Amino acid sequence: MVQKFLAGNCIHMPAQILHSWYHSKDGRLEDSTLMFSTTTPYTEIRGICKCLTSFTVQIVEWRLVHEGTNAVASSSGLHAAVSCKTMQRKVEWVGIGATMVADVAQTSKECQPLTWHYFIQIAARKPCVHNRVILIQQRQPVEAVKSLLFLML
Repeated sequence: MVQKFLAGNCIHMPAQILHSWYHSKDGRLEDSTLMFSTTTPYTEIRGICKCLTSFTVQIVEWRLVHEGTNAVASSSGLHAAVSCKTMQRKVEWVGIGATMVADVAQTSKECQPLTWHYFIQIAARKPCVHNRVILIQQRQPVEAVKSLLFLML
């Protein structure tokens, strides 16, 4: 029965339980200082809402770090090796060219899909509509912001 439930093959799915836990007023009676905690391990948090949000933050953080490690692997093209001897001299990037930003963006899309998704969601939010009026948001164009992504790597 447990295997069937965890596989999502029951009337009630695990997502429904998580939704109920997260939105339950009973789970929000406590102080909310540990909500979305990045420092306290979720295994040490007692309240369901705090534990659930912290688990989510921490598992996503693990994934983003994992993606970042993959993105700078020598096979991805975003890898640069610097030796102690090179550090004393000026480091030059011979790969800088007209297509570097596009190449880095493409590599990021492939090697860091979750990072890329969050980056685009933050940088390219849809305009707000209030009483049928589109509120202009003072934001940088997505293409200009995406070009700065390689600085985050």
